[in-house]
Amino acid sequence: MAKKKKVVVEEKLYTIKYTKYDNGSSEVERKNEGFNPFELIGYMEQVQIEILQQLKGVITPNTTKLIAKVDKKVTKRVTK
Repeated sequence: MAKKKKVVVEEKLYTIKYTKYDNGSSEVERKNEGFNPFELIGYMEQVQIEILQQLKGVITPNTTKLIAKVDKKVTKRVTK
């Protein structure tokens, strides 16, 4: 049986851009497109946990994709 194609119903984006200049200065730009403060706190906490796991050698990816299925309360990480 073929898998049913997923239909995107909502997208949110939070980006962090770090720029370093030749004179030694730098700047950080953050852009929030759609997240409320509580969502950001939750996602940033998850990111912190994953970075600490990378530092400890538990996981080694540069990119971690978190897939959460709310209806079944199952969370899994896919690393690339």
